[in-house]
Amino acid sequence: MSKISDDGFGVAGILLVMVVFAGLGGTCWYVWHKHTTKSTTATSTTSVSTSTAPVQTSKPKVTIPSDYTSYSNSKAGFSLAYPTAWGALAGPTDATYVGYTVVTPKITSQLTSNTAFLDRFGLKIAAAADISTGTGKYGANLKPQKENGSYVWKVTDVNPADTTDKVGDTYSPKSFKNTSGITIYDFPYGDEGIVSQSYVFAIKDTFVIITFPSIVNHTTDFVDSPSLTDINTYHNLTKTIANTIQLIN
Repeated sequence: MSKISDDGFGVAGILLVMVVFAGLGGTCWYVWHKHTTKSTTATSTTSVSTSTAPVQTSKPKVTIPSDYTSYSNSKAGFSLAYPTAWGALAGPTDATYVGYTVVTPKITSQLTSNTAFLDRFGLKIAAAADISTGTGKYGANLKPQKENGSYVWKVTDVNPADTTDKVGDTYSPKSFKNTSGITIYDFPYGDEGIVSQSYVFAIKDTFVIITFPSIVNHTTDFVDSPSLTDINTYHNLTKTIANTIQLIN
C-alpha cells in the first residue's frame, strides 16, 4: 500500500508541475501578444500622422527699394514697383482693369549727368489676342499664340526692310525668371543713340507689356549711344523693377 501511494503521489506531483508551467506560459504569451499589438498600433498611428502633415512652403522674398512706389492690379492679378520720382501710373477707368494702358507723366529726371530719360514708364494689359510687340526698328511684329497648351511668339507682320523674318515664323525672345519665378520676356530696342527696353509677362491668358522710358546721351544731339556704364545701369534698373513683379491672386 505504501508503494502504490508513493507512486500515485509522484504522478500527481508531475501533473501539477506541468499545469503550473502551462499556466505561466499562457500568461507570458498573452502579455507579450498584447504588448506587441499595442506597439504595432502606435507605430501605424505615428506613420499616418506623419504622412498627412501639411507641407510648409515659403514664398520668395521680394525686395522693394525704399524710393519705389507700388502699383497693384487686383483684376489682372499682379503688382510691381517702380521709382517714385517717375510719377503715378494713371489711365482710363475700366471696371475690369484689363485691356488698357496706364502711363506715368513724361519723365524728366536724368540717369546721369550726360544720359537722360525719354518719354514715359507704362503698362499695357490685355488678352493674348489684343497684345502685340516688335523685335526692334524695321523688325517683325509678334503676337503670342497658343500651341499645345502654351504660348509661343508668332510673326504676324514683317517690315519691307526686314529680310530675315517671315509671317508665321516662331520667334524666341530672350527670357529670364524673376525673384517670384515669373517668366519675363525681354524685348530690347536701340536706334540712333536711343536705348529702350520692354518686358512682357503672362498671367494665364492675360499679357502685360512693361514699357520703360528710353535713355539717350543728350550732349550729342541723339547721335551717340549712352556710355556702356549708363546702359548697364539702365538694364540693372529695369531688372530691379522686374524683380518686384508678384502674382497677387
